[in-house]
Amino acid sequence: MSPGLPAASPTAGGEAELPAALRPWAPWLQGLDAELLPVFADLLGRLEPLLGACRGYGTGGEQEPDGVAGLQRRGAYERLLHSEWMLAQELPDEFLRRAATGEHLFLARQPRRQRASRWIVALFDAGPLQLGAPRLAHLALAILLARRAREAGAEFRWGVLQQPGELRGLDDLAGLRALLGARTLDICTPRHWQAWRECLAAAPQVPGECWGIGSTPDDFCSHGVSIDESLDGKALQVRLVPGRQAEARLALPAGELARRLLGGHFQAAVRRDAIRRSGWRVSLSLPPMISPSANQVSVVLLDEPGVLNIRIPSAGQRKPSTPRRQLWSAGLEPLAMAFTGKTAGALLAGGGKLAFWKLPGHYDLPLPPREILQAPVGTANLLPCEFLHNGGECRLYLLDAAGRLGYWRMRHDDPRLYRVAEKVLGLQRAGEHQFFYLLERSGQLWLQRVLAARNVHQAVFEEQNWLVGDAEKADLALFCPSARRSNMLPACAVRQGRGGRETWRLYKVQALPGACASLELPPGARALGVLLDADDDIPQLVVLSADRRHLQLHGQKGARTFCSSPARIARASYSPLGRVVAVLTEMRELLVYSLDDEAMLLNLQCNGVADE
Repeated sequence: MSPGLPAASPTAGGEAELPAALRPWAPWLQGLDAELLPVFADLLGRLEPLLGACRGYGTGGEQEPDGVAGLQRRGAYERLLHSEWMLAQELPDEFLRRAATGEHLFLARQPRRQRASRWIVALFDAGPLQLGAPRLAHLALAILLARRAREAGAEFRWGVLQQPGELRGLDDLAGLRALLGARTLDICTPRHWQAWRECLAAAPQVPGECWGIGSTPDDFCSHGVSIDESLDGKALQVRLVPGRQAEARLALPAGELARRLLGGHFQAAVRRDAIRRSGWRVSLSLPPMISPSANQVSVVLLDEPGVLNIRIPSAGQRKPSTPRRQLWSAGLEPLAMAFTGKTAGALLAGGGKLAFWKLPGHYDLPLPPREILQAPVGTANLLPCEFLHNGGECRLYLLDAAGRLGYWRMRHDDPRLYRVAEKVLGLQRAGEHQFFYLLERSGQLWLQRVLAARNVHQAVFEEQNWLVGDAEKADLALFCPSARRSNMLPACAVRQGRGGRETWRLYKVQALPGACASLELPPGARALGVLLDADDDIPQLVVLSADRRHLQLHGQKGARTFCSSPARIARASYSPLGRVVAVLTEMRELLVYSLDDEAMLLNLQCNGVADE
């Protein structure tokens, strides 16, 4: 690392004030965690001399004259002064002597001023040969070239060699995350270079500089950078090609810092004002429960019958939240949990009865027989359920272990469990008054919506359905409601059979029937939910990695890690409405991560040791 780099002073929220050595790159490093500053100082400091001076290319073609700039001793004889031609007629010997000694005078043309190209383009090899440590050099080179363009009054654009035609800008840390997220399993081929050649040739102007980074550049690139990892895996060898005369050796940062950088965790891993100790121990047998508004999370206690409710801090909140404990009667076990507004409620079982705890209109009733309700107690998962009300009636919908969906009307005089559908693969809330579920019927998948509506005369629960596609081998469904409008159909993902590798069919918003994509996860990885970007594009899967230490996004363009845990993750939940993930680690830590802010919102240590 750079020995002369002064320590950075931390500011609120874990960010750091940049030291003088890094201020030239401030626009791209603003908000960087202080722990990562020495790494970037070393990478940028060593690679900047390698790039050399910036050269601006003209727009091409022969320069057009724009008047006379003066006289000069050399030039074409059609621009020779008339007085010199008169000398040739009167004194030919003197004319030849002056020609031999270079004493003739010519008119000097004033060329039309041409502006250099306003583009600097970098094409990165994001294939398997450049995954891992070489991506650290990609980050540094992207920052250096972005600053190089800004100083030259040009625009910087970067693209992926395996994705011809798509160029993006780089303005801040979010741009660096996008660069890291552009991973692919395709190896760069001449076909990719030819496609980029055609794309850039069709551009309004030729790039002033075109950099091929990571792969041997094509001849249309003005510059190339090769990146190789050393045999011992402790350094990177970066060379400027062709020629391979300018080169730099980069020592790799410590393992944890490298993992943070490659995962795009540029801010503080945990906001210091979000770390708390609860004083209670939580159970690792059941996942955390996130409220529909994603402002609360509940976890089941280990030593007492009840839950711990925690308000999730907002991005700008300074004061940490205080956990609140709620207990139910001893001898009862939770079958399902649901939020009713700001309150967490549960369906409990024990002693041959069902108890509706903290639910409106709650009451106890005998446990239905297995042929009516299959709800085994003490399993490692809660049964999916949704609580709806329309102003006149409350209903608790429950999906049992046999795939049967039913509901209770939450009235003392009506203890019946009403059957809605069978062969249901999953359900998901989509706003305050509706939820969707997917069922198999006659070999087809049907998307159903339950809406708690209220018209002029009475409160009703409406149901609508849409054909999704073929139900072959389908056994589980995940959903993501549209972030733009609550009345749009949700994107969904359908798993095709159990096994060592999960295979999922993805269905886009408002694009039913028919799948838009198919994904196969690595062995041992498990999908938690579906994520849509702001443009409601093709959905991605939120995935827990096989080693249970990383949360990842898997899509058509590859996979990227957005959150890592030092301890193995025991249980995880994902809220597509709030776009947050809550996990319980084996060290009994509750971590809540925001996908929108790409930041850790909460770290609650639930190991029985309270804050002082």
